[in-house]
Amino acid sequence: MIEFRNVRTNERVQLTRPHQIGAYINSSDLHVNSSKGQDFGWRLAPELVIKIEDMSQDPQKLDEISRRIGVPIDEITTIHLAQYLSSQDDLEQRTAERRKAREPEFKQEYLDEIEALKNPKPAMVVETVKPTVKKK
Repeated sequence: MIEFRNVRTNERVQLTRPHQIGAYINSSDLHVNSSKGQDFGWRLAPELVIKIEDMSQDPQKLDEISRRIGVPIDEITTIHLAQYLSSQDDLEQRTAERRKAREPEFKQEYLDEIEALKNPKPAMVVETVKPTVKKK
């Protein structure tokens, strides 16, 4: 998921679709025509700016991305990098959901029951005290 913020309105949007990501980047200061009035205030979230800058400086990462998306390294743009980050986030989320779906629903209760049988808690001892009555 890629977050954009609008520096004019402070609006925030989170996008996952490649075409939406491209459209928002093209509505930002990163578009080639931004100086011609096509900058509508959209900016990548600060943490994404850092990630993209780091990725663009890493030749191994750029090579991996280039092979994965089929674009030569020297033609990779910010749009490609943002879309790549979004696809990685989506892949991680789907993997986590699949892993969770495979886990039995009551697995923790089962494990807790085994643990309780292995280490039984000591029974509480309750003393009953008879009231004493004074004789006159």
